[in-house]
Amino acid sequence: MKSRQLAADAELRPQSAKVLSPTDSAPSVTLTRAELRDLMRDAVVEALAEFELGKQPAPELLGGDQMALRLGISRTTLHRLRTEGAVPSVKVGDVYKFEPAAVMAALRGGR
Repeated sequence: MKSRQLAADAELRPQSAKVLSPTDSAPSVTLTRAELRDLMRDAVVEALAEFELGKQPAPELLGGDQMALRLGISRTTLHRLRTEGAVPSVKVGDVYKFEPAAVMAALRGGR
């Protein structure tokens, strides 16, 4: 098994790679394995940084008991507000969850 892995590694060992362009008139680029690795790593890091810039943190979601407690109302009142559409909720499986900021905004602004 180990000799098979060594043979596979030997096939992947060329120290330089030649990148051919789609046209014959354009110059070709020769990179060492280390240069190619560094170039790929830098491209991935840059792509991840761009992705994370637009990324928003996941909103906090509370269960009905927690949300009712935070609002100072009963769970029954919260359920009524949810069914009337006065407060937003998200159904996760069989349970309704509430985003505190969205609930507070809906109650303040009448949605």
